[in-house]
Amino acid sequence: MGMEKRAYMAYHGDGLVDLALGLVILLFGLGMQYDQTLLAPIFGAVAYPVWLVAKQKITERRLGYVEFSDRRKRKEKRGMISLFVLGCLICLMGIAIYLILTRGESPKGILMESGILLLGFMFGLMISSVGLALGVIRLHMYSLLVILLVSLGHFLNWPKSYGVILPGSTIVICGTLLLITFIRRYPIADDGEGSESV
Repeated sequence: MGMEKRAYMAYHGDGLVDLALGLVILLFGLGMQYDQTLLAPIFGAVAYPVWLVAKQKITERRLGYVEFSDRRKRKEKRGMISLFVLGCLICLMGIAIYLILTRGESPKGILMESGILLLGFMFGLMISSVGLALGVIRLHMYSLLVILLVSLGHFLNWPKSYGVILPGSTIVICGTLLLITFIRRYPIADDGEGSESV
């Protein structure tokens, strides 16, 4: 494994992206449960800048600032722009589906039967898109987990919110464990250290 690859994996091994994605899904599920549909969109709107600040305060203070190659930076930038657009569309579609499912507005038909499945696949697509943009393989596992639990909840007739809250909670727990492990593994770097290019 090359030096850049190792540095990149360590940089994204802090669990912060896991926490951000897990909280979006968890808050959406809680919004379904308690009829607070704006919880997830509001958090989703601030998640990226909060993630950037957290990376500086937590990750870069421990690993130092790492300057990745131009190729990797361009790839990540394109991925994040695409992800932002996709995330906005998913939130809007999710709210629309939720409103239709809970208020019984037309058109319902197929949405009443399988709207939660569509929502699960949209969340799965969002998580996998982040995984592709950042090159973080574990996010694809989260994507499968979301789709699996949402589908399981649908076919077992769980309350619709449970199939969203459960995977969201699981991802938040995984992110928290990764963050704790990261903080223990990497003590805070000396303030005098400069940036590193790989």
